[in-house]
Amino acid sequence: MTAKADPSSPMKLTVQMINLMGFVFYAALIGWLSTIGMPDKFHLSTALMMLPLLYFLVCIITSFTRHRSQSVLLTGIITHTVVMVAPIAALRAESYWPAVLFVIFAAAWFTMYFNLAPT
Repeated sequence: MTAKADPSSPMKLTVQMINLMGFVFYAALIGWLSTIGMPDKFHLSTALMMLPLLYFLVCIITSFTRHRSQSVLLTGIITHTVVMVAPIAALRAESYWPAVLFVIFAAAWFTMYFNLAPT
């Protein structure tokens, strides 16, 4: 008897790869910015710069779940709501690509979630 393939596997792998690449790229960007002289004091802007790292990390961790659950959905909703501050700020500054990326990432995560097996 062969094991049945998980129908959510391609989407889970896509979410994992997108968010892993985003995490590595953004961590490298933060590292580069710190070498050229970021402020020593902790400001709100510093905290906002760390939001995408938190977002990528949460998306990577939740992409390893096998079944839909209320806790995973609630985690995704809270994470996407909190991180929504960055694309809104970008739109106010008339920079549209962060908002487009956010919509793509959010759509990928929620598609992955709804493709998981029900509990």
